[in-house]
Amino acid sequence: MGGLRSVAWSDALQGLTVVVLLVAALVFVVPAVEPLALTRRVAAETDRFTQVGQAGLFTPRVWLSFLLMNTMAVVAYPQLFQRFFAATDERSFRALLAWWPVMVLLAAVVPTLLGVWGGTVLPGLETPDQVVPALLQAYTPSVVVGVVMGGALAAMMSTADSLVLTLSSLVTRDIYHDHVAGPASDDRTEVWVSRGVAVALLAGGFGLAHAATGRVPGVAAVGTIVDLSVYFIQGNALLLPVFLAALYWRGATAAGAVAAVVAGQGYFLGATFAGLPTFRFLPFVPALAVTVLALGVGSLLTDRTPTVRSEPDA
Repeated sequence: MGGLRSVAWSDALQGLTVVVLLVAALVFVVPAVEPLALTRRVAAETDRFTQVGQAGLFTPRVWLSFLLMNTMAVVAYPQLFQRFFAATDERSFRALLAWWPVMVLLAAVVPTLLGVWGGTVLPGLETPDQVVPALLQAYTPSVVVGVVMGGALAAMMSTADSLVLTLSSLVTRDIYHDHVAGPASDDRTEVWVSRGVAVALLAGGFGLAHAATGRVPGVAAVGTIVDLSVYFIQGNALLLPVFLAALYWRGATAAGAVAAVVAGQGYFLGATFAGLPTFRFLPFVPALAVTVLALGVGSLLTDRTPTVRSEPDA
């Protein structure tokens, strides 16, 4: 209910909480598992440290796909580019860009290390997503477990509130304000529309999560949390060509942008679930080529549409 300012404050506090608690987890876990000896054991007893491509999973093309996917998605996350546009000055904008890689490094590397160690010292876990809490329960005091998992919940809440606010504002401002209400739109109504969209998004996400994890009868599970994250990041990365075209290509049109999103996301879904060729890349790589092609052809074949805004002239 507090809008962008409340989300910004909650993001900052929750992000700081996550970083501090991840470091605290390492303080307890590292002495207990002896990471150097454990790393040698992992290398000797498992195939987790095989060279790129030897295990048949992270081939050079898959590695390239992940590098490209994450680099593109960072800019194309809706909740991030909304922050870019909301920066009060250049200094704030640069701070956001400078600190983002540092935070990602801490938030990604530490859980990865915990996952590798936990998968070795705690074999037989039925669900890989449980490896970090199981490792903490085995090697840290119960108070630390509760606080660290509270930090993990804070991280999820931080991402969720950012996404919900961004998507609800996009629907409210770019669809309801411009194309539904028009000149009759007022701030009070828009606030309630935004709140309604937020509730609908949360409910839809809750249902999708249950379906994707196999908790809905008759619906097959998609995979683990990591699998769902990879799908999500690929889908976001496919938005980058449209985002850049809107900023830097004067010939880009609305019809071309819509065609790019529909064609690219459609091919991505087809390559992921229906057997369309991936050429041994992740599905989003050929979908990216389709996106760029649809954007170019669609923009060249259509005329630019004037921006619709209902505010009176200044």
